[in-house]
Amino acid sequence: MLKGINKINKIVRFASLSQGTYIDWASFVLCEQNSEGEYERIFSERKIIRTEFSARHELTPYSDLSNYFKKILFTYTDNSDTDLGFYFALEWYLESLNRSLLESKYLGLFTVLETFIYRFATTQKPPRIFILVDADFKRFKEELKKPMKDSLRALSMATEQRKALYLNLPCLNRYSFKDNLTMFLGYYKIGYSDIIEELGDLITVRDNITHKGISEREFDALIDACDKLMALVHRIFLSVLNYEGSYRNWISKHLEIFKKDPNNDWI
Repeated sequence: MLKGINKINKIVRFASLSQGTYIDWASFVLCEQNSEGEYERIFSERKIIRTEFSARHELTPYSDLSNYFKKILFTYTDNSDTDLGFYFALEWYLESLNRSLLESKYLGLFTVLETFIYRFATTQKPPRIFILVDADFKRFKEELKKPMKDSLRALSMATEQRKALYLNLPCLNRYSFKDNLTMFLGYYKIGYSDIIEELGDLITVRDNITHKGISEREFDALIDACDKLMALVHRIFLSVLNYEGSYRNWISKHLEIFKKDPNNDWI
């Protein structure tokens, strides 16, 4: 029974991605035919479905859903969820589509990226979180202390400021989000230069919203940044699923044949 429900969940999730709105099932009934030719219920389950979703942003055309399912259902494996957090990323994507505040939508879409990149980085061998192992970094910090101390004294820096710098040293030992995002895109051969020239621009907008509460961009510029982020998220989803077929280009707003690397960034 559980296997059947899992298959239904898989189908409605992919349908939700295709149609850009939350699709779910409310009841599941399994019947068995008895010796008299009548059907008897042997299993049933009901659940409360979410009702707050109203927006619909079609990614692949409804008229081509059969091709969409043929292309992805049998190529997708549970490893995609384990290694990439695919279902969590999809939940964040669907949530972001229903947000009216543009900054909130942007953060939701960026969390899709963060979900993919964190899972990808932590499943690499070795994991791409810390650059040096703990023991090596401790030795590195000790080596830094004396030249740092001399330099900071020469700058007449206050004790509180010196302490703040020392406390931030562990940040040196982490791979940046941009580094891991670039590696992720290269690993899956997902091009981005036709969407945005500098990936760091997307990160700057996220940082401004997260730490300052505003994007520090004009409204039209924020819409442009949000469109580029949406286009990149779409390309990642379809590339990870090895999709082939038509899709709606979020920037041009037209149906096109999907290409994961249109500018040959990784050739």
